[in-house]
Amino acid sequence: VDQLVVRDDDIAVVDFDQLCFAAPALDLATYAADVVRGRPGDHDELQAVLEPLLEGYGSRPDALDWHLAAAVLARAAHPFQRQVPGWRERVEATVAVAEASLG
Repeated sequence: VDQLVVRDDDIAVVDFDQLCFAAPALDLATYAADVVRGRPGDHDELQAVLEPLLEGYGSRPDALDWHLAAAVLARAAHPFQRQVPGWRERVEATVAVAEASLG
């Protein structure tokens, strides 16, 4: 949310952190993967964030599926690290979303 700019009814994502240091797909994937928490419906939530983001970006960057799967997988340990109730199921669900992101 701290990287969103709202003007009238338009929303823009602004991210100048490490500008041009990585593949264009990395920022998009990392942003979208933030909604994954190991809950039912996470894959749908991921797509709901990703589709308008890609529409605004203008194209689908190379290797987006790989970056998306990696960004989601990087979140898999979070439920365990935070000792969230049902952490095992959440870790498995997060890994499943990462696998599904590969297409």
